[in-house]
This record gives sequence, structure tokens and C-alpha cells, in this order.
Amino acid sequence: MGKFAHIDENNIVKGFYDDAVHDSIPTPKVSLTDEQWKTAVDNNHNHIADNGSSKTVSLEETSEEKIAGAKIYLSSTDWYVIREADSGKAMPSDIKTKRAKARQDIEDNE
Repeated sequence: MGKFAHIDENNIVKGFYDDAVHDSIPTPKVSLTDEQWKTAVDNNHNHIADNGSSKTVSLEETSEEKIAGAKIYLSSTDWYVIREADSGKAMPSDIKTKRAKARQDIEDNE
């Protein structure tokens, strides 16, 4: 039985697979020892080298990901806008600031 990390062309993890559980494993893939698997999964590593060593690397979000994240944030905080309109209770200033930034992020990335 083997454990694998499905990676992209930059060795960024796309998924972890165990051939005892999965019938097929996408390629490209890197074979991992049980210890390498545990280290990568336990530490949320997103980069697996060809030798199975792993680490976390910073990934630049795409414009689409930035827009999606901003829209999710706005949606999750819309209730503050409604509450303020309905009851007059002010929205916290940090929420207003973050909402303005989210709207700007959407504008900048469209």
C-alpha cells in the first residue's frame, strides 16, 4: 500500500491519496512514506518536493480567488448593513473598513 500527493507543475499539492482507499490516483504524483504523509497532513503543507519532503509556501491568489473571497466576506457581513438600516445600531468601524476594502478588491480585480 502506498501514499501519494497529487501535485501540479510547481509541486503544489492538489490532494493526498492512499491507494488502499482510492482506485486511481491522478498524475503527476509523488510517493510518500507514512512519516512524510503524516508530516505534510499534520502541518497543512502545500508543497511536496520530488523526494517527498514537504513545506508550506505562500501562494499568490488569482484575481478570481480575490474577487470570490471579497464577495464571501461582503455576503457574510451584509447583516450588519441590514441591522443598521432597520434599527439604527451602528456597524462596527472595523467591519465598515473591511467591507470598503473588499469592494475595492473586487473593483481592482475585475
